Amino acid sequence: MRGLERETRAGARAELIQDLRRRRDEIAALVARLQSAPAMAQAVDAQRAVEQAVAAEEREQARAVEPQALPEAALESGARVKHVRLGTEGVVLEVQDGTATVQMGALRSKVPVQDLVPIARHVRQAGFPKTKAERMERAEQARAAAVQVRVPVADVRGMRVDEALRAVELELDRATRAGDERVHVLHGHGSGALKAAVREHLQRSPYVRHSRPAEQHDGGDAVTIAELA
Repeated sequence: MRGLERETRAGARAELIQDLRRRRDEIAALVARLQSAPAMAQAVDAQRAVEQAVAAEEREQARAVEPQALPEAALESGARVKHVRLGTEGVVLEVQDGTATVQMGALRSKVPVQDLVPIARHVRQAGFPKTKAERMERAEQARAAAVQVRVPVADVRGMRVDEALRAVELELDRATRAGDERVHVLHGHGSGALKAAVREHLQRSPYVRHSRPAEQHDGGDAVTIAELA
């Protein structure tokens, strides 16, 4: 009885496999007919043509937004221009033999005409600015930049004494070679051992002419200033 059941199931499975294979072959033939049909070929060609047209339009659009270099005849004194490679703006002072003399902030330089593109506005070359906005802009341009003074700092807080002294010596050597006049050593207060070791080292260092605790506004007793020799 069981053997008959197994045979029945095996026969049904074989028929199912044959049916699936037949359907697979039918689907493959259908796909082949669709691929070879004129409508499908026309659709593929149309899609390819549209993609090519879109790519061509994108290229044209990219070229349209690229800055175009000025011909020499289009430049005149007072024209405001932009350097296409550097991105800086300036005012044309003079044009001669394919080269323009351009004032870019505090810098005046000669630039090939093909490296310049126009900016819509012009700037007066002579006389005082007429409007309040122009006067404010001229005053802002003439304002001196803030003077920044860098004081070398060796921050040795939290280091062991040997690490701290090595870091201080390296900073003293670097500052001496750079031509600095002083180094601020930030050692903090702590137990006082690191501060004492640093100050004793600075008194013996050949880089140091004189050392002293910093003024209160510079960190007070948590900082030692080394005047370099």
